[in-house]
Amino acid sequence: MQAKKRYLVLVSAGACLLLLLSFGGLPVPASKRSQAWRDGHRTGPHWPHFSERLQPFSPWDQTDSEGYDTRMSPRQKRDSNSGLYQGRRCRMDSCFDFSLCAKTGFKVYVYPQQKGEKISESYQSILASIEGSRFYTSDPGQACLFVLSLDTLDRDQLSPQYVHNLKAKVQSLSLWNGGRNHLIFNLYSGTWPDYTEDLGFDIGQAMLAKASISMENFRPNFDVSIPLFSKDHPRTGGDRGFLKYNTIPPFRKYMLVFKGKRYLTGIGSDTRNALYHVHNSEDVVLLTTCKHGKDWQKHKDARCDADNAEYDKYDYKEMLHNSTFCLVPRGRRLGSFRFLEALQAACIPVMLSNGWELPFSEVIDWNTAAVIGDERLLLQMASLGTGGRDGSRNSWGKGRVQEFMGKGTGPGIHGERDGSRNSWGKGRVQEFMGKGTGPGIRKGKGRVKEFMGKGTGQGIHGERDGSRNSWGKGRVQEFMGKGTGPGIHGERDGSIPSTIRSIHQDKILSLRQQTQFLWEAYFSSVEKIVLTTLEIIHDRVLQHASRSNLMWNNHPGGLFTLPQYSSFLGHFPFHYAPLGIKPQTLFTAVIHAVTPLVSQSQPILKLLVAVAKSQYCAQIIVLWNCDKPLPAKHRWPATSQPVIVIEGESKVMGSRFLPYNSIVTDAVLSLDEDTVLSTTEVDFAFTVWQSFPERIVGYPARSHFWDANKERWGYTSKWTNDYSMVLTGAAFYHRYYNYLYTNYLPASLRSMVDQLSNCEDILMNFLVSAVTKMPPIKVTQKKQYKETMMGQTTRASRWADPDHFAQRQTCMNKFASWFGTMPLVHSQMRLDPILFKDQVSILRKKYRDIERL
Repeated sequence: MQAKKRYLVLVSAGACLLLLLSFGGLPVPASKRSQAWRDGHRTGPHWPHFSERLQPFSPWDQTDSEGYDTRMSPRQKRDSNSGLYQGRRCRMDSCFDFSLCAKTGFKVYVYPQQKGEKISESYQSILASIEGSRFYTSDPGQACLFVLSLDTLDRDQLSPQYVHNLKAKVQSLSLWNGGRNHLIFNLYSGTWPDYTEDLGFDIGQAMLAKASISMENFRPNFDVSIPLFSKDHPRTGGDRGFLKYNTIPPFRKYMLVFKGKRYLTGIGSDTRNALYHVHNSEDVVLLTTCKHGKDWQKHKDARCDADNAEYDKYDYKEMLHNSTFCLVPRGRRLGSFRFLEALQAACIPVMLSNGWELPFSEVIDWNTAAVIGDERLLLQMASLGTGGRDGSRNSWGKGRVQEFMGKGTGPGIHGERDGSRNSWGKGRVQEFMGKGTGPGIRKGKGRVKEFMGKGTGQGIHGERDGSRNSWGKGRVQEFMGKGTGPGIHGERDGSIPSTIRSIHQDKILSLRQQTQFLWEAYFSSVEKIVLTTLEIIHDRVLQHASRSNLMWNNHPGGLFTLPQYSSFLGHFPFHYAPLGIKPQTLFTAVIHAVTPLVSQSQPILKLLVAVAKSQYCAQIIVLWNCDKPLPAKHRWPATSQPVIVIEGESKVMGSRFLPYNSIVTDAVLSLDEDTVLSTTEVDFAFTVWQSFPERIVGYPARSHFWDANKERWGYTSKWTNDYSMVLTGAAFYHRYYNYLYTNYLPASLRSMVDQLSNCEDILMNFLVSAVTKMPPIKVTQKKQYKETMMGQTTRASRWADPDHFAQRQTCMNKFASWFGTMPLVHSQMRLDPILFKDQVSILRKKYRDIERL
C-alpha cells in the first residue's frame, strides 16, 4: 500500500513537472522578473501624463522589420553609425573652441561654393538665411562657427540629391580641423531598409543640426534637433497659423485625424499598420494607403483595397483644418512632415515616435503644445480590438470577460496598462489553467495556447519581452462574444481616443494657442528654423547672456528677445501684462535735429518748451545730425527739465534709433524737429502709451496697400479711417525697440535707410509689428503735425522732394522682402480723450486744450 502511494506521488510530481515545462519552463523568481521589468520598461501612471516621456524602446515586432537584426550587438550598432559615433561623447566643453568667439563675438562663416558642386534648393535657403543674419561674416578669421557649402541635407544614397565622395571633400577643407566649431545640417540619413543615422562620412567633432535624430544618438547641449521640412517650405516669412480667433468651445468636427502612407513591411510599419483598429469613421479618422512605391501591389495585403477606398473619401486639408488633434506617427524615419502641418493648422500634435528628440527640445517645452504618446500604447490598445471597421471602439468591456475572470473572486487581469505585467490573475483563470501550474499565461503551449487560437492573429501580448504571445481570432473572439453583447466596446483608459477625450477644453485651447505661437516664432520658414538653431548655439557660447526658458516659450519668442539687453523679463515691454508690471511714469524725448539753429522762432525751440512742460517728461535729448557746428549753450531755451545735446558721429537717419545710454526711461518720445505738439497732446499720448507699452503710440498715421496692377506694395498718406503705421516723427515707443533696431535688423536694411535718408520710420513700424503681430495706436485726429519748412536747407525740406514718396514705395517692398511677409496690420481704432468733441462744458474735460488745436 505504501509503495502504491509513493508511486502515485512520483507520477503526480512528474506530471506537474512536465506541465510546467509545457507552459514555458520553470518560472523566473518574482524578484528577478520585477527587476527585469524595471530594466526594460518604465513604470508609472497612466498615459496621458505626457509631461514625462517614456524611455526608448525596441520595436515589439522586430522580426517583421526588414533589415532589423534583433541579435545586433552594441559594437555592430556603433559600426553601422560610424559617421556619428566618432564624436559620440562630444560636448561644448570638450569639442568646441570658445577662444574663437572671444575676439569678435558669435560670428558664422559659410564656405564659398565650389565649382561644379550641386546644391539643393533647401540647402541654398539655409545658406542664404545664414548670410542674411546678424551673425554672418565673410572673414573666416573672425568666425566662431563654420558651415559647409557642401550639401549635407540628403544623405540617402538612393536620392538624386545625394552628394558623392563627401568624405574626401570635407577632409580636404583647410579649416575643417576635425570638425571642430563646425555645424552640419541634415534632413535625411540612411537608406532602405534600415535607415540608420549614418551620414556616410566622419563628422568628427562637428555639431549636428539634424531632423529625425534619436535620443540615443543625440548629444545633449551639443547637437540641435530640427524639424523635417519640405523643399516647398518658405525661405522667409511664411504663412501665419490658421487659428485666427479664440473659438469657444475649442472643439472641431473631428477629434483625431491622420492621413498618410501605410508601410506594409520594414521600419515604421508597426504603428501605421495598427491605426485601422482605432479608426471609427466618425470623429476618429485615421487613414492609410498602400499606394506608394513602384511595387506596392506585390506586397499588398488583404486590407489594402479597403484602406485605399477609405483613404480616397477624405480631403486631407479639410481634415487638418477641422480636427482638434492630429496624429503624428513615425515614418521610415522618426520625423514626419505631419508635424509642421499640424502646428500650422492649430491641430494639436499627438506624437507617436518613440525615441525621437523633438525639434529644439533644448529650449521648447513641448508639453505645452503637444500630446507626447508612446507607440507601444497604440499597439496594446489595438490588440484588444476585433480588427473590424464597424465603428466600435476597441477596448475591454464587462460582458463575458468579467464573467470568465471571476468578478469579485480575485484580482483578475493584473495591471491597467500602466506598464505593469498584463498577466492572468487568480480567480477562475487559475481554476481554468489548473491551480498551482504557474504564474499565469506566459508564453505557454498546452491548453492555454490551444485556447488562445494558435497562429490566428495578434492581440494581447504576453510577457513584454518582444515576443507576440497574443490573443488570436479563434476561440478568443468566440469567448468574448463578438457582436453578441457588451464584449469589446467603450474606450479603455490609456487608449489614444479616451486619452484625448479626457483633456479639458481649457487645456485644449491653451495647447492650440501654443501651437500657433511656436509655428510663427520658430517654424514658419527656413530662415526661422536656421536662426533658432544659431541662437541656441549662441546661448551656449555666451551662457552669461543666454535666454531663459520663459523667453523661449512665451510671446514673442527667443528670436525677438535679445538677452544682451536684459536677462529680466520685466525689462521687455511685451512681458509687462503677463507679469503684472506697470511701465514707468516718465519719458525721455529725443528730438532729431538736421537744420542749423538760426532763429529763436524755429519750430524746434517751440517744441522744446512744450515738451518740457509735460508733467511726465524726465529729460530731453537733442540728437544733432546737422552739418553745422553745435549752437552755443545759451541759444537753447531755459526749461524745467534737463536738455542733453548729443552730436551724431555718423549723422545718418538711423542714428535716431541707437540705444543711447542717456535714455534712462522705458518710454521714448521720438520727435522730428519740425513737429507741432502741445503739452496737452504730449500728456494724453503718453497716458495712452502706458496702457499699450509694447506698441507705437502717436499722431501721424500712414497706411499700406497691395497694388494688384503693379503686383507690389504701395504706401499712402491719404486721409482715411484706416491706417497701419504711426510715424516716429511724433510717437511714443519702448526703448527696447532701439536696441532691437540696432542689433536685430541686418546691416543691409539699416544702410539702405542711411543712404536714402528716408524710411527709418517705416522700418521701425515693420519691426514693432513683426514683434507684436498688432497694429500701432493712433491718438486724437490731427491733420497737421509739421510746420512748413520755407526758406530752409534742401536737406530739411526732404518732405517736399518729389523723389521722397517714390523712395518710400521702394522701401516698403524691400522691407517686406526681407521679412518674408507683410508684418504691418491695419487698424481703424483711434483713441480720443473722454468727452472729446462732446457738447458739454469744456470745464468737464481733462484734456480740454486738444479741441482748440
